[in-house]
Amino acid sequence: MISDNNKTAAELREEKFNLETDPLKEFDPGFRELNRADAQKPEENQEGDELQQYIDKIQRGALENTEGTIYNYELTFRDWREYMYEEHDRHPACPNKEHVLGFIDLMRETNKPSTTGKIISRLHEAYNWWQADDFPHESEYDPFEAALKERNLKDTDEEHKTKSPPYITLDEVRDVVHGIKHAADRAIIGLQLKLGCRSGELANIRISEVRFNHENITEYYSVLGTHNRLEKYPNALFIPHNRDGNKRERSTVIPLDKEARQLLIDWLLVRPDVPDPNNPDDPRLFMTHKGKPLSVGDIRYIWTRHWWPEYKQPGNGLYRSITPSFARHRFSTYWKNDLTGINREHVKYLRGDKTEANPDKPSDALDHYIHTFYEDVEDLYRNRMYDLYI
Repeated sequence: MISDNNKTAAELREEKFNLETDPLKEFDPGFRELNRADAQKPEENQEGDELQQYIDKIQRGALENTEGTIYNYELTFRDWREYMYEEHDRHPACPNKEHVLGFIDLMRETNKPSTTGKIISRLHEAYNWWQADDFPHESEYDPFEAALKERNLKDTDEEHKTKSPPYITLDEVRDVVHGIKHAADRAIIGLQLKLGCRSGELANIRISEVRFNHENITEYYSVLGTHNRLEKYPNALFIPHNRDGNKRERSTVIPLDKEARQLLIDWLLVRPDVPDPNNPDDPRLFMTHKGKPLSVGDIRYIWTRHWWPEYKQPGNGLYRSITPSFARHRFSTYWKNDLTGINREHVKYLRGDKTEANPDKPSDALDHYIHTFYEDVEDLYRNRMYDLYI
């Protein structure tokens, strides 16, 4: 047996923090309970929460940080709190290496390795900030640094790249969507399945970029459908390619069928009356009741809430768990494989991929591109797009 005298300070520290005892249980029980409340209401800024203090004191002071960046920190810390309390009944400021490894594996189930790396980096930054005054313990022990030595978080990880979403029938998809009662959740999941758009693209949609007729909604939202790209296209939605967070290669006007319109109507009738701080004259379609734009992390959380645990895959399984990317995969599979006689250029247009037309960016070229393809896909989409029976 190795004597304690022969162990380094880091080894002794790791040994201590691998014990079941949470060091902060005795240090400050009230602080711990306050953080437990945060885990249940993660959007609240709880006074005394070290995670929130790090955001307020450090991240909000960085001039280069946008509200979107700040919100990503809040989402990361929310997930971390819930993981530490629900899985380990432990204060979020006192992880050991095994806790961090478990969280990395959890995040890898729904994110690319590089995205998981960004999530862990945010936590690591906050942890280093806590340690500046030896809180919660001396700086010799860093569980994040130790865990990162054992996990590859680069996108060259072939195990992640080779996994595909599991095959789920349309009837199974319909059963899940039909069971969603919350208007926002149903609209988010339903629209992604109907439009094949990415989470960032959905989160970025402005109210002006959605056009349909509804007397009450049009009267309340005067900006509805006023984007110049929709002037010639009633019952349609515009997704630009050149907006931060949008990954499509070409701007696209997509037809709205009856179901997609109903999803939008149901949501806009109950959408919270909150201003969009970043776009007061043309607010985003989806906002939280706290007045924050919906984030990609929010959308991922909504999907996991309705699809897990039934469609959550084990980390060593053959398939990826169901996440928002499944919607685009299901949409593409339907148009490419499930239907016959579909022009692949039309599928590329609906997905926002480059087509043979491949126009340059000038306005007149883009107008011609949308006009040419929209006329071809409008009837096709309305007549052959799958129904969700919502």
